[in-house]
Formats: sequence, C-alpha cells, structure tokens
Amino acid sequence: MKKAIFFCIFCGLIQVGFVIAQEPNDPYYQTYQFKNFAQIGASTAWNSSTGSDKVIVAIIDTGVDILHPDLKDNIWVNPGEIANNGIDDDNNGYVDDVNGWNFIDKNGDVRSAIFGKEEIEDVSHGTVIAGIVGAMGNNTKDGTGLNWTVKIMVIRAIDNDGTGSFNDIGTAVRYAVDMGADVISMSLIGDDFSQNLKDDFLYAYNKGAVLVAAAGNDQREGDGDLTKKPRYPICFDSGDEENWLLGVSSVNTNDQLSYFANYGTCVDLVAPGEKVFSTDHYAPELGFIGEVTGPWQGTSFAAPYVAGSAALLKAARPDWGARSIIKALLNSADDISQKNSTFGNQMGYGRLNIGVAMTQAYNNRINNQGVKNLYFFDGSKIYKYSPVTDKKIYLLDFQEKIIALDYADLSNNGQEEMAVLSANKNVYKISVISAFGIVRSEFILPSDISFSGLKVDDLSDEVVVSGYAIKDKTTRFYKYNIFGQEQAILKINTLVSHWDLTANGTIVAGILKNKILTLNEYNWSGIRRYTWSLSGVVSLDDLAVGAIFGTGVEQTVLLVNKGGYREQYIVDLASNSYIKEKLSTTQTDEHLLIKDENGDGLSDVFRFGLGGGGFTVSDSHGKLLKTIILPKIKGIMGG
Repeated sequence: MKKAIFFCIFCGLIQVGFVIAQEPNDPYYQTYQFKNFAQIGASTAWNSSTGSDKVIVAIIDTGVDILHPDLKDNIWVNPGEIANNGIDDDNNGYVDDVNGWNFIDKNGDVRSAIFGKEEIEDVSHGTVIAGIVGAMGNNTKDGTGLNWTVKIMVIRAIDNDGTGSFNDIGTAVRYAVDMGADVISMSLIGDDFSQNLKDDFLYAYNKGAVLVAAAGNDQREGDGDLTKKPRYPICFDSGDEENWLLGVSSVNTNDQLSYFANYGTCVDLVAPGEKVFSTDHYAPELGFIGEVTGPWQGTSFAAPYVAGSAALLKAARPDWGARSIIKALLNSADDISQKNSTFGNQMGYGRLNIGVAMTQAYNNRINNQGVKNLYFFDGSKIYKYSPVTDKKIYLLDFQEKIIALDYADLSNNGQEEMAVLSANKNVYKISVISAFGIVRSEFILPSDISFSGLKVDDLSDEVVVSGYAIKDKTTRFYKYNIFGQEQAILKINTLVSHWDLTANGTIVAGILKNKILTLNEYNWSGIRRYTWSLSGVVSLDDLAVGAIFGTGVEQTVLLVNKGGYREQYIVDLASNSYIKEKLSTTQTDEHLLIKDENGDGLSDVFRFGLGGGGFTVSDSHGKLLKTIILPKIKGIMGG
C-alpha cells in the first residue's frame, strides 16, 4: 500500500580591466533565468567552476526526459551496464539500469510516463528539476543549469499521481549512493515518519552523499509551520546533534518567503522558488512543445538550486565530503531576516549564496597548493629540488627517455606519485611511480600518435596526455586513470603548440598559424568555451594556467617570441582581457610553472630555462621574488 508523498508542483577584471562575472550564452538565460541565478551569486560561482562530469547528482522524482537536447549529454551512464541486453551486467540487482532505475514500473525506463495532458505537471516535474541542477550551459541552446557539466542519475520513485511508497523511496536513496551519487535531490514531502526511511537516509549520508529535501507548500492553507507539524523527509534530522540533511524552502526575487512556502526549524536554507524557468519534457506529438517552460513555483524548484550548488562545490573541492559541503553552504548564506520579520529564525541560515561559498572553497584550495618540491629530469634521470631546504636530490634513473612528467597524490594515500611519459623507440608509455622510485602502474599508449605532453588533473587524480597524429593532422588528448583505463578523448583538428589544464579539467590550447596565436579553451565534449588571439607571434615558448590574481578566476600565462624581443602575457579568457610585460631576457627556451610559492594566496610565475642556471620566481605584477639555481635540465614539474 502506498503512503502519500505530496509534491509542491506548480502550486500554481576587478584589477587591470579583468571582470569576475562569467555568464552563459544560452538564449533563455538573460531573458528568463538571470534574476534567479543572480540572486544566489551564480555568475561568481561559475568563475571558480561550472561543474564536473565526475560529480553525480541523483534526482528522485517522477522521472526525467533523458533525451532532452539540453540534458542528454549530462545524463549519467552506468559504466558497468550494457544497454538493452536484458542482463544485469554489473550484478547490482537491476537489469539494464543504464541511466538509473524506475522503482514504479521496476525497469530501466527512467523517463516520465505520459498518460495525457491532465498529467502535465507531474510529467514535467522531474525534468524541470534536472534542468535547474544541470542543463548544459554556454552551448547557445535553451537555458542553463547551475552545473554546465554534471552527471544526472535519474530515479523514478514517484508515480504520476504524486504518490510513492516509503520502501521505494528508501531503496532509491540506497541505490543512488551505492551507484556513486554525490548529491541526492528530493522534491517530495509527506506527513508520516518512518524510522526505516530515516535509516536509509542516514546510510546515504554516512557514505558521503549530500541529501537535499524540499520543505513543502502548505503555508497558503494555514498549515506551513514545520516546527509545530513536522513533515518528512525534511524533518528527519530535527533534534539531531548534526545537521545532516539540507531542508530547503522558497523565496521570491525580493528575498521574501514565498506565500506558499513552509517554514520552521526543519528549514536550513531558502532559495528561489518563484518565476522559475527550466527544461521541460519535450514530446510535441503528445502536446509537450516547450523545451524550456515556466514560470514554475514551489519549494520543489527551490531545492534543486541547493542540490546544484552542492554539486558545484563538489566539483571545485572533490576532497570535501558531505559534512564540509553542507557547512560551506550554510555558513555562506545571506541573512534575509530583516525582510522576513514575521518568520524570525524559521528560515534556517538564510538565502543560498553559492557565489560566496564557491569563492571561499576555491580560494582555500588554491592557497593550499604552495610549492613543496620541484621535480626535473635530464635524459632518463629524475631529480628533486626542495625550495624549503634548497637541496637538489637525485632520485632515480628511469632507464628510458623521459618526455614529460607531472605529479600529484594519485593514489590518495597522502604521498606524492609521479606520472612519467616516456618513449622506447616508437613505443610510448605512462608510468606511475612513487616518490621513492617504486613503479605502481604502467601502460602503453596508442601506437599511431607521437606523444609530447602530460599533465596530472589534481582534482580527479587522472592523467592527461597529448600527441599529434600525422595521418589525420589532429592533436589528440587522452585522459586515463592511474590503471590505464581510458576516460575520455578530445581531438583538435590542428597542431597545438602548448597546453595546460584548468582547475575544472578543461584544456587551454595554444595554436600558432601564420604568426597568429589563438588560445582556445575546450571541454572534453569538444565544445570551445572561450577564444582569444594575438598577432605577430613568431613562436609560443610556453603556456600555463593559474589563479594569478587570487580571485578564484584562473588566467593563462604565455611566453611569446615577437621576433627580436619576448613578452609575457597574462590572459583572462572569460573577459577577453590581458596584460603584458616585456621581458628583459632573450632566452628562448624558458618554460613556465604557476604555483603559490610564498603562501600569500596568489599564484606566482616560475620561469626557467632548460639550459640551466637561474630559475626566476615573480609575482603577478612582475616583482622578482627569488632566483633558484638549477643544473642543466630537460623538463620540470612542480607541486
């Protein structure tokens, strides 16, 4: 027998000319979505991260239109399941759960069921929520979500009549976290308490998932005080020592509690829940003709702003668990009590401000990335230099020609590992080696590519390697985990001179043709996010990415040869702005490294020559911080 779970459906540059406001180019954004996103500081948050395909948000609802053109590329795919073969390939108890699971119909079809136009609110509900969390952004189509890139796991546990069983919802929560969900969004509410369901929620939280629940829409019926009449799941953590579930209510664009929205001690945050425009179930043959619709209203549509914000924080800080993410969201909220004197302290910590939360989280991460060691190589030999002790140490002879290397804590064991790109005749290989010289893993790269570059993605602990395919004249980027399993491929139809990874895992590529240097930033879907060009360039000596001005926004540093003289450029791709400095040295083999050397929270610029000698360290304004003397080297990495 089903327990009623009632929806709240449709209840009807700062410095030197740089700017710190990144906004998408989607046509519905400025017209219909801007106010709600601006209210929570989204454009500031997007300077730090626009999301990650490593972050999974489970949406437990009526289902989602996984074929929607603005959602389909952000839909989660179960890596262990083969579609439509009638076999439980990953042995998790669910057959063909490719994008999630339908607990209503007990199958892998997670799209909302459509019975007729009378079901329009229920049919649309989950898709609207999915769009708020993660409609693709900056793709010149429809609107945007908080996460331009994310993976949405779709779980249908609510029927089209707005009901669902405690058992289905609890099992759905456990399924979500067992399958890797980082955030679980639930825009559902009911009157009855269930200890078993609370235990299911605690199970997910203890495994690291951020749980977000809507507050409900009973105020207009004179019954919206959750302190007096608790509802669930939002009130599951009421009275507990730890705030382990985020309860979300709704405000209008003036930060006033919505006339329909519930309030009380179970509410932790409020977010926009009126005049919401988002993706809708698209089926013209059945009368669903809008890819983006609205205005929607209800706490159902406030909750995914918080769920999407939690996902953004996870993208910027993958090292954070649920407790840290919840704390960051609560402590960064704006106090709007003066605009809501009638409700006193019954609106939680205040109105969501993801802009403040992301800036604090991102800058904190950057500040912790000071230089510990510099690793350099000559031929097959690897050395380490410690800026703290000013000592150079010989580590090992790799016994193969080293092309490039980088390092991070790739095994998540608190110790450094090196990723080494090497070549033996025409065979290219990546090796993951401990700081003590122990080979942890190694794998061979594709044979038709001449590989030349390697970077470690510090956030995902994955290795990105690049090479040029002469046959089709493309530069190819491959992303691997440390065991050699291919995660993604990106092809650029030209020769890339130099490149680097951003903190978001996108690639900034420098392309030089006919003395015109073009900088392009690509995501792994091949979408070009930004572009910038400079003429009169004879050669690009190096390129590196870092937060030079300490605002949480990354810039690209270039060393260019203009023919007879050299210049250093600091380019902000998001604002299409730059500053330049003419270099006194004529050395053409200098390379770059971007790190916070002096611990002031600002990334510093390291320039070094492969011929050895002085290694200069300067701040963002060109001020020389120090000079390090190194022997003749062939390549370098730092951390």
